Amino acid sequence: MAGSSGPTPPFHRMSADVIREALADVLCEVDEYESSLPCVLICTDRATGEQSFSGPIPTRAAGELIRRNELVSAGADSTLDFALEPLYPAVSPVADHLDG
Repeated sequence: MAGSSGPTPPFHRMSADVIREALADVLCEVDEYESSLPCVLICTDRATGEQSFSGPIPTRAAGELIRRNELVSAGADSTLDFALEPLYPAVSPVADHLDG
């Protein structure tokens, strides 16, 4: 129905292009949200599998600067990998939201 502004049709009736575009929009929104969250820097030693964590770091941008500095400090032959992960706000247990 051209010009109709009714409810969104079920996914099985949507074209693949429309679904891809909707998914891309959602992923962009998630990325924007996560970039505003504090994060932790995770260091993994590929040789031993050991990990260490640093943080919280106020934003992903600040974390990226620290990650790059750590990579340079570790050197090109290092077995260390550095990754940033967002810290999501605490979620209250489901039981707190149930009546009864």
